[in-house]
Amino acid sequence: MPALDQLDLNLLRILSVLLEVRSVTCTAQRLGLSQPSVSRALRALREVFDDPLLVKTKVGMTLTQRAEALREPLDDWLSKTRAILRAPNEQVAQPFSGRVRVATTDFGLLSVLMPAMPRILEKAPNLLIDIIELDPDNLNQLSSGAVDLVISGFDPEPGRSHERHLFHETYCCVFRDGHPLAALEPSQRLTMEDLLAWPHILLSVHGIPVDPLALRLAQTRQERRIAANSPYLVSALLLLQATDAVLISPVRSADHLAQPYGLQTRATAMELGGFDYWLFWHERNRRDPAINWLIDELSAHVRH
Repeated sequence: MPALDQLDLNLLRILSVLLEVRSVTCTAQRLGLSQPSVSRALRALREVFDDPLLVKTKVGMTLTQRAEALREPLDDWLSKTRAILRAPNEQVAQPFSGRVRVATTDFGLLSVLMPAMPRILEKAPNLLIDIIELDPDNLNQLSSGAVDLVISGFDPEPGRSHERHLFHETYCCVFRDGHPLAALEPSQRLTMEDLLAWPHILLSVHGIPVDPLALRLAQTRQERRIAANSPYLVSALLLLQATDAVLISPVRSADHLAQPYGLQTRATAMELGGFDYWLFWHERNRRDPAINWLIDELSAHVRH
C-alpha cells in the first residue's frame, strides 16, 4: 500500500460511491465523471488495497470482504473531512429552517435520529423533522418529494437513489428484571434451550416478521411459543415488563432502553446474523444544503 502522501485522496471519494452503488456506470453518473475515468480509478484502487473490491456476479457487482470492511471507516472519514472543510462561518449562516420528511421505524428513531437530535436542536432549532412511518414505497416516494430521507434496512438498489451506509446491526435477547434468565451470569451466552423455555415476542416490519431464529428453528425442527407479534419495537419491549416472555432485539435499541424499562440483555451462544442500516435520499435533494447538513449530522452521530 502506498504512503499517504503518494495516494490520490480523490480515489477514496470514488471508492465511497462505488461501494454504495456497486456500479461503475452509476458511480460515473453520480460524480459527473466519464465511465473510463471511474474504471481507471477502480483499477488503481484495486492496486492500492491489493484486492478486487468489487466482483461481477449473475446479479451484478458484489463487494469483497475487504470492501465490506472498508465501508464504515471510509464513510466516517468522509463525514469528518466534510466537517473540516466546512467554512468557519457556515455554522453561523445556519440555522436551517423548514420541514424535512424522514421515513423510518422506531428503531431508526432510536439508533439514528435520537443521538443526533441534541446537535440538530442546537444548530437548527427551526428545522422541523417530520417523522413518517416506514412504508415499502418510501424509496419510490423520494423522487416525488413525498419523502426527503429514508432511514431503514432496505437493500440499496444501484442507481435508484443515493445512499450512505450507517452501520451493521446484530441481535441480543431481552427480558425483564427478575426473569429466571436474569440469574445467569451477564457474561453467559444463552443457548437455544434457554430461549425455547420461554414464550417469545416477535417484531415485524410491514407485516413481515423480523425473526432471526426462524431459519435455525426450521433447520433443527424445533418449536417455540409465540405470545405476540408487534410492529413496534418499543411496544414489544414494554410487553416484556409484566411477563416472562423474551424478545430477540437489535442490540442498539436494547442498549438504549433496557435500563430505563427495567430490562436485561444477554448475548446468545448461536450466531443470529444481522442487518445493514442505510440512509437514502434522491438526486433531487443532492444539492439541498439543509438535506446535506442533516445527512452529515445523522451519519456522524451513529454508533459504528
